[in-house]
Formats: sequence, structure tokens, C-alpha cells
Amino acid sequence: MDLSPVHWDADRQRWRDIAAQPYAEAARESFDYAKATVALECVPSGPTFAGTLIASGLKPHFAYQLKLNGLPTFLHGEDGNEWANEQLGRAGRWWATRRRNSDGAVVKQWRSTDAEFDEWQARGFTDADHHVGFEGYLLFDYLVTDADGAGRLDLALVNSFHVLFKTAQREPRPNDSVPTPHQVAARAASPWYDADLPPQTVPLYAEWEPTRALPGHCLLPPGDYTARLFLTEESFHEREPGSGAWATVLASDVLAFAIDREA
Repeated sequence: MDLSPVHWDADRQRWRDIAAQPYAEAARESFDYAKATVALECVPSGPTFAGTLIASGLKPHFAYQLKLNGLPTFLHGEDGNEWANEQLGRAGRWWATRRRNSDGAVVKQWRSTDAEFDEWQARGFTDADHHVGFEGYLLFDYLVTDADGAGRLDLALVNSFHVLFKTAQREPRPNDSVPTPHQVAARAASPWYDADLPPQTVPLYAEWEPTRALPGHCLLPPGDYTARLFLTEESFHEREPGSGAWATVLASDVLAFAIDREA
């Protein structure tokens, strides 16, 4: 299964590597996610969602979040899966959208909570004037590319994460993932850099999503799932020009798998 480019976050893309070194202007102008190849070989059924992701043609020395995003019926109609959407939200996070009943216009969007979801679910997700829809999403792993923008990741959904950090920004806390070192070597011979820069080692880790399952213990309930798989750029809360803002850049629109503890 291949991931395809999406464009709704194009103006939020990041143009710096994980060491915050800017990419060459020529590389920025020529790069297109449509030229990248990202394929997932998914295990169709098992104790958790699992598979192998193989990527090429991405940005070099770069970090990408891997997220499952639910398919609520308020956005996807008959193709939606309310049950799977709820399981992903309760394991990860919620994004809420309030629409006006009279014309369907979006009047507010925000990061929500289990308590708000429960409240609106009990009300049929509507009141006299508005409908409130909830998208569940779960950041469960991340990929760091090499100097050529390639990477391979054997993944298994056992974690619920919030965001990625560098150890230079914030020391990991007890429930965060173990930092992993990544070598960054910017060379003028690469089309991505204008000059040779000193090599660096950048340790990265994922922050635990507060109140959710502890690392290694996030297991979705058994059942049949349909969801979207998102590849989202990590921006590290940086504010320099070109630092980006967590742009989602590639997606698989319909991913189907089953959780079966006896498989």
C-alpha cells in the first residue's frame, strides 16, 4: 500500500533538518512529495497494528510522525467507522469541529478531551444550533530519514505519543521513549545543502501522551478497523523561518486491519 501526497498543509512545511540546519533554496524550489515513494506492508490481523514502512525521496535527515486518524461519519459518510474512530481517540487524542446546522459552516475547531466527547456523544453530537464532530488520532511511532531522504521502519502500535523532542530542547521524562541518536552530515555535494557543515549527533525521543497507556502498553481493543495513515513532519516547536508547523504531507486514505489477540 502506497501513501499519496496531500496538500492542505503545504504552506506549513518545514525546510530545516533535525539539527535545524536550513536546506538549500534550490532544493526547496524543486522538492515535491509527489516524487517520494512511501509504502506500507501491513499485517492484516494480529495482536496490534503492525507492518513495515519503506520510504525514499523524502527530506534528508528529517523526522516524520506516524499517525492513525479515524474516519468519523460526519466527514466520511457511509465510508466512516465510528467505532474505530472512538477507539483511536480514546487511545490518543481528539480534534473537534463545530458546524452550524443551518448552513454547515465550520464555526470552531479545537483539541478536545474524553469528557467532551462523552458529553456530546450522549447528546447525539448535536444541539439546537450546531453539530460537533470528533476525529480521533493516535501518534504511535516516527521515522527519521538518512542523508538521501530514505528510511525503513518496522512498526508496531504499542505507544501513545504527543510530539517529538530533541534532548537538547527537553530532557526525557520517565514515561517518554528512550532517546535514539541520529547522525546528521550536511555536505555541499548534496543538492540539499549549500556548504559542508560539521557533523552532528541529534538524539530524538517521543513524549508520552499524558493520561494514556504507558509506553509499550498501548493496545487497541480487538475488532475491525478502518482508518487513515498520516505521515506528518515534525517541527520541534522551533520558531526560526522555515521551521514549519507539523504539516501532514502523505497519507493512505483507507487502511484496514484487525486486532486479534489470539492471532
